[in-house]
Amino acid sequence: MENENKENRDKANTGEHITKVFAVITNNNALKKHQSKRPDYLKVVLLILVALTLASIFTLLAIGVFYRPSVDTGTPFDTSVITTDPLDTGTAPVTEPGDAPTTDAPKTEDVTQPGVVLTRNKKVFNFLVMGLDKKSANTDVIMIVNLDVEKNTVNVVQLPRDTYIRYDGKGGRINTLYAHYWYQAPSNCNSKEQCKYAMEKTAESIEAALCIQIDYYALVYLDVFKEVVDGIGGVYMNVPYDMYYVDDTPGEELYVNLKAGPQTLNGSQAEQFIRYRSGYITADIGRLDAQKMFISAMLSQLKSSLTLSKAVNVAKSVIGNTVTDVSVADAQYYIQQLAEVDLSKIMMLTMAGEGCQMATSGAWMYSVNRAAALDTVNKYLNVYYEDIPDSIFDSGRRFTNDEDSVLVEIYESNTIKSKPVSGENAGDIDIPRYEN
Repeated sequence: MENENKENRDKANTGEHITKVFAVITNNNALKKHQSKRPDYLKVVLLILVALTLASIFTLLAIGVFYRPSVDTGTPFDTSVITTDPLDTGTAPVTEPGDAPTTDAPKTEDVTQPGVVLTRNKKVFNFLVMGLDKKSANTDVIMIVNLDVEKNTVNVVQLPRDTYIRYDGKGGRINTLYAHYWYQAPSNCNSKEQCKYAMEKTAESIEAALCIQIDYYALVYLDVFKEVVDGIGGVYMNVPYDMYYVDDTPGEELYVNLKAGPQTLNGSQAEQFIRYRSGYITADIGRLDAQKMFISAMLSQLKSSLTLSKAVNVAKSVIGNTVTDVSVADAQYYIQQLAEVDLSKIMMLTMAGEGCQMATSGAWMYSVNRAAALDTVNKYLNVYYEDIPDSIFDSGRRFTNDEDSVLVEIYESNTIKSKPVSGENAGDIDIPRYEN
């Protein structure tokens, strides 16, 4: 009997244990089901980050593949043709039989003919780039960069800082244009708006004089220039001569100390190289030739080492620290396009002319030659399918002063020619210098 009771107790205990086991298993399954219903926040966050990263990549790729900046299809300069003709039909007066002969010349007046029609090429763009030292209001680097994204060509035309130009009823050096309009800005403008106003008016003056379309402008401070050079890892190039110069003048401080030979220039050294001019016989023209050498080397560097992320960083750095109307998206697009241009398709030249001492004031100026300038515009800066005709080019004679015989002689000369150099050959430019 006792054995039977013990056996019954064991069975009961066993059943109780089995019940507890099933209860645990059931509870665990229920817990797992409940937990499966709770979101895995870590996975959600990771999925969001992956989606954002992919979206960013696709956006950047779309900028390179599908994005196209918009352009102005108008003409921001005078396209009317002004000729001098007799008051009547443009022919000599008709005399009737019996009229007394006369030797009087027919009266003449300026007659405006229908404007020239120009058709915009939407795959060619012009950029006005000016360099400004924050210590000075004058822009000593002035160039127009032309980019043709269909032909994969780049043209860089430099305007010497001493170029004579007339604006607002007076004449002076082109590097004072920006400062002039900066002070002319409306009184309610803040500092940034004042700079933009000055850049817009400067671009308008250059457009009117050269008969070109400027699509974008950028005022680059030297500090930003140095940041960009450092941002791309420096620029490797051959410095042709030892360069040493010290200027302690307040507001004009410049220290140059470079040794000749192949080397990678950091931002500070690059600034020294592009600003040096004291050792060149041709002074500022020599400095412009040195800038051609540097531009070629810098574009070569971009072409060989530019990555998508680096393009984005450079674009953001430039846009965030310059006075410009270029958007970040546009900047990324253009930087990528520049990287695809072969050095042999990069042409650089200084606007043709001569330095001179004005007959009227004795001031030293650089006088642009009209014929060479028109040739330069049509070959290297024209964003239209048609050539700019001689009949409308610089119709306001903004690049000369008709009361100054020295300026007029250079402006109207037929012997001055442009001297372009390609990006491949820019490193071989021979800049005449003073012997030590």
